[in-house]
Amino acid sequence: MKRALISCVLVFSALGLAGAATRGVNDEARPSLDLKAAIECAEKFAKEERIDLSKYFLFSVNLVTKPGTGRDFEWRVVWDQPQHAADDEIELAVQMDKKVARLFRG
Repeated sequence: MKRALISCVLVFSALGLAGAATRGVNDEARPSLDLKAAIECAEKFAKEERIDLSKYFLFSVNLVTKPGTGRDFEWRVVWDQPQHAADDEIELAVQMDKKVARLFRG
């Protein structure tokens, strides 16, 4: 299931970036860290911080602009549990320089 979700996300992301290239978007509009590398950084961070992802599934990965900058990107990687209880998501922000931070909703 996880592999299928990652594959779908990778395919749609690749299609989106390929489409952007054909529309003449310059390299400044592209993230310097690709989707696969962002997921790998997030998983490495979770392991280093002893965040147990074994009972979670990869829910979403989104490329967003950092608040207040308009041009700097970061990846938001979210894991969720099958039982949808309040505050059961793990959300990590992955910067283009591979720095990762856990985001807490509140």
